[in-house]
Formats: sequence, structure tokens, C-alpha cells
Amino acid sequence: MNIYISHSVGCAGWDMEGIFKGTSFQTGCRTSRFKDADKGKVKMLDWDYLEWEKRPDLIENWHLQLVRENDFDVVMSMDLWHNNIHKALQYADKLAKITNRVLIPVHHYSPELRDYELAYPNANWFTKNKYPPHDYRELFKHILGGSPQSQIKLLNTTQRDIWGHPMKFKKIESIDGNQIFNMSIRTGKIWHPTKPYWRKPKDEMTNEEIFKRSVHNLNNQFL
Repeated sequence: MNIYISHSVGCAGWDMEGIFKGTSFQTGCRTSRFKDADKGKVKMLDWDYLEWEKRPDLIENWHLQLVRENDFDVVMSMDLWHNNIHKALQYADKLAKITNRVLIPVHHYSPELRDYELAYPNANWFTKNKYPPHDYRELFKHILGGSPQSQIKLLNTTQRDIWGHPMKFKKIESIDGNQIFNMSIRTGKIWHPTKPYWRKPKDEMTNEEIFKRSVHNLNNQFL
């Protein structure tokens, strides 16, 4: 299970590569945050959804250019909604011609999606998303956003839907780890696998040390 942090080294000035050493963590970056200094370090190119809403043409072209010029392990495509199905699939097809692994973040489910690999938007601002129907759950390969505990629940839940089908995502290959970064710099809290999930350290620690503890705590859940 790969865990991607979509923040460049410049965000915090920390030795991210050193912190990630010996773990399943990899560096990710959103479209508009990618810098020349990130070349070779960034393994996942994240779709810059919020910037795309403001400047769609610029982000679409920039994203394509970065994929042409770099060798990413994973590339997120344009978010797919009920009103842009054709455009989103066309864009994903463009990316698929120049890179190996393209995932579509989906907010709407239509038969055309069965030929693609999908990413599940799990962030707080997408809580109104419809939970994926049974026929689509095995297409999901990545969980975007959300807390580690909510992501782990999606992977391990024993719940079944009203038709008796398992609710968990069985074929997830990677997740986002952004929230542990955000919590370390904003609240100074370490993530733990049991409640309370977010805890202040008992001893004085820097935000970088707090983040490193969260990285190893989360990494240990997938060993």
C-alpha cells in the first residue's frame, strides 16, 4: 500500500525523503504546486481541483504538460461529475496515451466508468457524494483525502449493503496521507490507530518530529 503526501519539500522545509525512508510513503504534488526542484521526487501528480475551478483551461494544459515531461507512478485525472462525463473521460484518455497509471476521481457513476481505474474522493468537502454502487467498488484503486481512520474503515469494514454486498473497497493500492501533515503543522497532534486518534505528545516535540511519528504510526497499519 503506497501512501502519498501531496506537499512538496518547500511547504515545510523538512527532509521529506529522509522521513519517508523505510516506509510506504511517497511524495505527491498538485498541478499548480509543481516546481522544477520537484523533478524526480514527485511520484504522484494530483489533480488541482480547486485551482481548476478558477482556471480550467490553464490547469488542464499544465497537467498534461507535466505528465509529458515527467515520469510519475500515478496520475490523477480530472474529477468526473454528472455534467462532465464525456469531457472527463476524454481527458483521462489523453493522459493514458502518455503515462501508464491514470485514475479518475469520481462523484457520479455511469456504465462508461467500468473501463477505467477510479479514485474515491473522501475529503470533508465531498461528504455528499453517493457511496459507490457494488458494481463499481472493485474499480477503486486509490482513496483521496480524509482522515487515516476513515480510510482504514473503507478498507476493513465488515458492513454490507442492503443487497448483502460487502461495503469495503477490496482493491485499493494507494491512499493519501495529507491529513497527518496538516494536523502536525496546524495542531501539533500525532495520529494514533486507536481513539483518540489525534493526540498531543506528552513531551515537547517539533512539528517535524510529530509528523514523523504519524508517518510511522500510519505506515505500521499496512505492514
